Amino acid sequence: MSFLCSLDEKLELNNSEIANKYIEFEDIIKQILNNESKFKGLDGVEHITKEYNKIIKLKNNVIASEIINSFDEAELIKYFKKLYRDNGIILRTNRKCNITIITLNGEITIERYVLRPKTISDYEKLQKLEGVTTIVPKDEFLGISALPTKLSVEAMLLTAKHAQKLTSYKLTKETIDEDLGINICPTTIMNVTNIVGGIAFKNEQEKAEKAFELLNSGKLMFSKEKKKGVLYIETDGAMFRTREKDDEGSIWSENKLGMIFTSDNIKVIKDIKTGEYKNRILKKEYTSYVGKSSEFKKFLFSCALRNNYGLYKESVLISDGAGWIKTIKDELFPDAQHILDFFHLKEKIYNFGKLFFSNNKKRYTPWCEKICGQLRVSQYQNTIEEIEKMQKKVTKLDKYLNLLSYLVNNKNIIDYKTYREKGYFIGSGAIEGANKNILEKRMKQSGMRWNKTSVQSLVTLRSKYESGLWFQDVIIPTREYYGLIK
Repeated sequence: MSFLCSLDEKLELNNSEIANKYIEFEDIIKQILNNESKFKGLDGVEHITKEYNKIIKLKNNVIASEIINSFDEAELIKYFKKLYRDNGIILRTNRKCNITIITLNGEITIERYVLRPKTISDYEKLQKLEGVTTIVPKDEFLGISALPTKLSVEAMLLTAKHAQKLTSYKLTKETIDEDLGINICPTTIMNVTNIVGGIAFKNEQEKAEKAFELLNSGKLMFSKEKKKGVLYIETDGAMFRTREKDDEGSIWSENKLGMIFTSDNIKVIKDIKTGEYKNRILKKEYTSYVGKSSEFKKFLFSCALRNNYGLYKESVLISDGAGWIKTIKDELFPDAQHILDFFHLKEKIYNFGKLFFSNNKKRYTPWCEKICGQLRVSQYQNTIEEIEKMQKKVTKLDKYLNLLSYLVNNKNIIDYKTYREKGYFIGSGAIEGANKNILEKRMKQSGMRWNKTSVQSLVTLRSKYESGLWFQDVIIPTREYYGLIK
């Protein structure tokens, strides 16, 4: 049985050494097929297929290397020498030097000549003109001279995709090695992820700056005809541990996450187990920024515009009531209805109830349920008066348990009866879940410490992947960056 002869005939390969290697490949396949005791049934077929795919990859690499290395560099070298001579730089052919590039099919070793400046003056001119000390014509021709690591662009993209999904760079290495037969060390995986994530982040940052400039220029126009429905904006922060302390001595830093979705992409689904009806968001877009809210707001506004902010009749922003979110809402989304996340408020009520009733569950549970019930029907004024009386009796009150202050500061955004009548969401469970999915699952594993650049790269990639924008916002910008798309 021959799997390879027809392909060999098509390629018309005459090199006897390569042909002998192909014969060895076929012998391996025959050995697998003849070992009937080991490879039976579907599992056997899968194993044979896996081994065969490995062999095909090896063969493809041999072919690719042969094609690349059989290329006559003479004309290419002449072209580059003339190109630099016209710029006053004399180059001489130095020697052949091999480089190994990791591709999706494994390693390819490329033989190529290196050109070096002839004199010290030429050396200084080349360094000033290009920032390099040598020129490799074949690398320029193949488009690998700009690669930051010895991985092809497609191998970089695949590595970054695995790295943002899996829980560590070590696990990423093991997965890529096992599934693809590509051996990449964890340090290289981290560097590649930072590079690809950095390209994606810069691309999004440019979009954010343009959107904000358009807003500030007064040229941003919204259609007077509004689409029926609601555009939802949810945002929150999540902490991660850093390697260095900040100015206040803290090792914690915050990633700010935004999520935009519309009522067009909400589907009501019945839970089979409980029989309850639940809302499922079918499509949403995330945006992440590690740093100050004054910069994050640009990313959030740009994301909202991409999802047709200004086109819908209604806009709703749901948050935990943090001051920086209120500031963003007032500045960028003045028409949006701001809603305090009901479940965040409920948590505050229970924490206060546990403190007031000394953790007596029989006492604090009915009281908390009563208060939550009052707030759901917008009886917040009565609730505020009751809690004011109770809070005076608490001798030790942590600032985070100051329920009275929390309610008073947010009383304009807790009219839950009205919100529910309009059909609005009143909880930010989606953004809470997103924080766990985007940041915590990947960056808050036991013992993890990060620098902010790595976190920004990862949360950008995680956001793009979970938004279904990997091809559009990661692959295309990376290919463009390395000159594969013009």
